[in-house]
Amino acid sequence: MYRTAIFCFYDKMGVIGEDDLFLLKELNECASYVVVVVNGELKNRDNLQYLADKIIYRKNTSYDAGAYKEALLKQECREVIEKSDELILCNNSFWGPFVHFSCIFKEMEKSKADFWGLTSTNYTIFQYVHSFFLVYRKVVLKSGILYRYFEEHIDKEKMTYFGVYAGFENGLSQELIKNGFQYDAYVKNIVYSPYADPYESLALDRVPILKKKIYSDEFYHYKKAAAAFSYITRHYTYPSELICQSALRLYKKEVTELAEEYITKERNKTVTYKMKKREEVQLFLQDMSKVYIYGTGYFGQRVFAAFFHYSENPLLGGFLISDKLYLGEEREFLSYPLWPFSEKQFGNTEGIIVALSPEHSEEVFEQLKGKRNIFYLWEQINN
Repeated sequence: MYRTAIFCFYDKMGVIGEDDLFLLKELNECASYVVVVVNGELKNRDNLQYLADKIIYRKNTSYDAGAYKEALLKQECREVIEKSDELILCNNSFWGPFVHFSCIFKEMEKSKADFWGLTSTNYTIFQYVHSFFLVYRKVVLKSGILYRYFEEHIDKEKMTYFGVYAGFENGLSQELIKNGFQYDAYVKNIVYSPYADPYESLALDRVPILKKKIYSDEFYHYKKAAAAFSYITRHYTYPSELICQSALRLYKKEVTELAEEYITKERNKTVTYKMKKREEVQLFLQDMSKVYIYGTGYFGQRVFAAFFHYSENPLLGGFLISDKLYLGEEREFLSYPLWPFSEKQFGNTEGIIVALSPEHSEEVFEQLKGKRNIFYLWEQINN
């Protein structure tokens, strides 16, 4: 099996750490040819020379999507990829793998999928393979869709973080699915967020990696991070000191452990909602002359990416936000109009997609009561 791997590296301190070298060594065990694309500066370049067949240095623009495009469009790399049985795209946003890649690839050889990843979301409205680790098999490589997609939809200089999700992670999966390709994942349909619930991601979903950003100010939760680290030290042989060194260097956080008996409140909650299916959203959209997305957060952005991304979609009228969250100045979101809810009037054939969490959907239910053409992402489960 001849595999080519493109490894996208970024480090805000400009240092390739021992954890990154561990990951690269794992890739080298499975790949015949490894391309490393360095986004931004790198102070200790010598550490790469024995772990890469080709190294590309570029400005830190457009995140990993821009880096992958940079490599894919180079003739030397393309020639190697065209003779490959599989192409691996991997970034260094995580620690691991805690299960050797060789074991993961052996397991995934049983799958007849055309492309796969370490994790996926695949039975709800949002169907995609998560982009931190992707594998494309020969049938996808020979189709030319991968190259065409990157050329047409990935701007290697100007993409935003959300644009990378919408255009690369979600968008590329949807493009391949639309063209009849089948996908799979080592961990299918994850339930817990690797960022918000890292312990549950490891212990319940059995995801064999840990996202580095759980130690960032955006996601850091002392008990959750400590519980996740404890789980790794008790269940895997991964050198846990690499996590300690990296978290301290990148985020100035001391890594601590917590008793494994730790259980979050979320795990004790009874699940009372499930997400509706993609087909239900599509049926709703068919009968609308105009649609508005209620919510500009996580779910609002993902509904936009899943159903309205890539062009100025005439069906989307804009975004709505609750009056109490409206600051009185912003009038645009993702290049579409933005209204506080009380200011917007709706026609008889205009609808609203409530793209909020179950809890926040409950909060706006009374506000929307009596309105026609309302679609909620969630439905209640009768326990």
